[in-house]
This record gives sequence, structure tokens and C-alpha cells, in this order.
Amino acid sequence: DLHSFPTRRSSDLEPGTRALTGQVFDVGGLITVQGGTIDNLVQISADGQTIYWRHTDNHLRSAHRNGGYGQFGTAMAASVATGMIGRVSGDEMSLYYMSGGTMRRSTRTSTTTPFPLGQVIAGFPAASDPLFVTSDDCILYYLAADGSLRTARRGD
Repeated sequence: DLHSFPTRRSSDLEPGTRALTGQVFDVGGLITVQGGTIDNLVQISADGQTIYWRHTDNHLRSAHRNGGYGQFGTAMAASVATGMIGRVSGDEMSLYYMSGGTMRRSTRTSTTTPFPLGQVIAGFPAASDPLFVTSDDCILYYLAADGSLRTARRGD
């Protein structure tokens, strides 16, 4: 599954590592992209090789790991949509996000190309925020505008 991290705007992000699940995490080092830090982390892929974040230009960006833990290479556009924080599916082929008060799903043909504009998914309340999509891309957890946590299943 993809790992989500809270959005942080004013401080650096630092990964922590541990050898075994029973151990305490170390302090870690800064997460860097092209040597610089980012402050709007959205997700890290399940294999830990790709990082997704909302850039200061309001576009979703991604970068692939190119060194040690937390070091990522050249940033690239991950979506043509702007102003959103979405959730990427486990296979990194689908992106769920809100735009214009509607939930959308964008599907790409390769993880090396940006997500195109998404298609509207009917039935979602306005101002919902996608939080997590399961690894099989069948269940979407989202936060509704009233603050309640909800799920939607494909085919429901």
C-alpha cells in the first residue's frame, strides 16, 4: 500500500528507519528532491521508490529514488490537474482527487507519464478529500465535508 504523510508547509520532512518492527525509529535525515527539500508531501509509493507532492505551482509532482533512503532525483510533472492533493493507487496508475467540487479519477498508461485530467466519479459529496485507496484500487477512503470518514467501493 502507498504510505500517506500529513501535509506540512513550514518545516522539513525527515524519514525514519528501523531494522525490525519492534525497534524504535531513528531520527532520520531530510527527504530531498534534486538536493532540495519539499514541504507538501502527499505520498510515497509502496516500494518506496517514488515520492509524490504538491509543488508550489499547485501541480502534483513526482520523483524517483536515486540514492540513499530519502534521496530522490529529478522532479517531473505527475498530473496536468492543478490545485489538488490526491491519492495515487498502489500500482501508481490511478489518481483520485477533488476538482471543482467533484471527485475525479485519472488513469494513465505508464508510471513515466503524467496523469491526464480525471473523469468525474458520480455520487461523492462536494468538498470530499480522498485519503487512501486500497492496493487493489477498489476501495477509496475519503473525508466528507461534514468531517466524517467514509468509504466508497467500486461497483457500489
